Amino acid sequence: MYIDLHVSNNRRTCGVQIERVERFVSTVDAALRQRDNQHQLVSLATARIESYDAIDAPNDECVKVRRSSLSFGPGLIIGYLG
Repeated sequence: MYIDLHVSNNRRTCGVQIERVERFVSTVDAALRQRDNQHQLVSLATARIESYDAIDAPNDECVKVRRSSLSFGPGLIIGYLG
């Protein structure tokens, strides 16, 4: 009788552990998928925006300053050209 209860308790414990691992793996998968999607969106937006040259810079120094003032983050364009 004691052995049956012990085996039953071990099975229950293993089941709980398996559920926790599956939830953890699911959470990690979702986070990695979201990160990959954000990277893909940023690279698409960067490629799309960089293909347009809204102004003609009078010299190379202006081009360097303009490019260094813009930075792309997850959905954000930070910088100002004044």
